[in-house]
Amino acid sequence: ALPGGAWQQQQQQQFQQQQQLVQQPQQQLQAGGQPGPAFAHQPQQQEIQQLAAPMQQQPVQAQLPQCDPRQRLGRLRNEYGINPDTIEMWNQYQEFIWEGHSRLPEGWIRCWSRSQDREYYVRVVDMVSVFDIQQVYQAPHGHY
Repeated sequence: ALPGGAWQQQQQQQFQQQQQLVQQPQQQLQAGGQPGPAFAHQPQQQEIQQLAAPMQQQPVQAQLPQCDPRQRLGRLRNEYGINPDTIEMWNQYQEFIWEGHSRLPEGWIRCWSRSQDREYYVRVVDMVSVFDIQQVYQAPHGHY
């Protein structure tokens, strides 16, 4: 993978090359000239796809591997003496405890159940909590 800036430069160069291929025959026709070599060869479907492929690629944000929330909670407790026990604290440590995990819909946070030793989800606006992540994603506009 190329660093962000180099990737963008490569994409811009490929796009400019493709634009030149398209514009060259159009400019010749507008000037009253004969179609150039670009029209002498009818590109095969495979060639068209190869030219279009770089334009279709989207920058991919590096996805971090999912960390183990139990391990991260242990580190917070053992190394830093931090034991989240309020919604504010759970919210503050979301990205550390669940690094690499999928984002939740706006208004929801993850917490850890000590009695069940697993994560659960809290809708902070009304403190509704559920263990099933599907309920979080199925709740229309944050409600179900």
